[in-house]
Amino acid sequence: MKVVVGDDAGGALELMESVLRQGGELAADYPLVFGAQKRGKIVAVNEADRVLSACALLEQELVQPGGRVRIGMIGSVATAPDARGRGLASAVLERAEKELRVSGCLLSLLWADSPEFYTRRGYSAIGAERDFVLEIELADRLPVTCETRAASESDHGRLHELYSSQELRVERLRSESAQLYQAPGMKVLVAEAGGRVIGYVCLGRGADLAGVVHEWAGSPEGVLNCLGSLLRACRNSAESGPLFLMSPGRSTPVSAALEGLGARSAMGSLGMGKLLNPGEAAATVARAADRPIDWSWGPGGECVLRAGTRSMELTSEDLISALFPARGERSIIEAIENGLEASLESLPCKAFLWGLDSI
Repeated sequence: MKVVVGDDAGGALELMESVLRQGGELAADYPLVFGAQKRGKIVAVNEADRVLSACALLEQELVQPGGRVRIGMIGSVATAPDARGRGLASAVLERAEKELRVSGCLLSLLWADSPEFYTRRGYSAIGAERDFVLEIELADRLPVTCETRAASESDHGRLHELYSSQELRVERLRSESAQLYQAPGMKVLVAEAGGRVIGYVCLGRGADLAGVVHEWAGSPEGVLNCLGSLLRACRNSAESGPLFLMSPGRSTPVSAALEGLGARSAMGSLGMGKLLNPGEAAATVARAADRPIDWSWGPGGECVLRAGTRSMELTSEDLISALFPARGERSIIEAIENGLEASLESLPCKAFLWGLDSI
């Protein structure tokens, strides 16, 4: 058995499509991993010239107020049915984490159908997103003040410009956005005012995001007009609905408008994460304080924070919860503030990933 890393999917792609899509196409949904201009990698376990287990890697920079966070995304984890129970997926995951750690990623992030498997391997729910339920009846309360239409290839540059204006996002090249906007089965709708695109929404992408508006950007008026058009189209086609919309955990003008219109929402976590660089995490917590804080490692591998005569110990789980708490919960942050008599107002990190950035 040999664990290999490379940018050539080879037999790994066939395995992923067989296990995850019942033989259906996967590569077109994730061009940054599998496409001609890919920058992702594949980790695979080979035995007797056969790929038995594999996953995809993609390093990303999360843009947020005050700076950026480098993370490694892990996705499309698959193991051949006749090779399960041998620890192959664990071997793939361990090698993937090593690759990302060496590359300087603060944490690894993934989405899981079976969270128990990842919990046993040090992953926990992190980050926050607010998910809205868009009932068909909401269509009558949304504005009809702009022309809306399906996006064309000539719109891609403008869509990337609008995306790049989002305060919370993943850093993308314009060429990467153009590839992502062409995902098969995805509906991209734009709103125009005065002959200029002022907003857009992306609906659906693969099985996981069916019926979900997973990326949007632009003026609130433009986005809300697009949402209204989508809901009216559902009603006119006799689809039962509802649609769903992903948004950052913090309030935005669009989410505030939807709440004002009576749309239901719930706070969820961004995904499952594992800390890869505890030292950088400890330093980030220390930098966030309004008074000098030193940190070091204790004899048991715990992080020890010190402010004057006060000190407290944090595990790796505490550190990641301070930076990216699930659903924005601040209990760990408050414990640090109380223990060290310091304020950590810049925490938690407010990073967010839109649906097109998943793998």
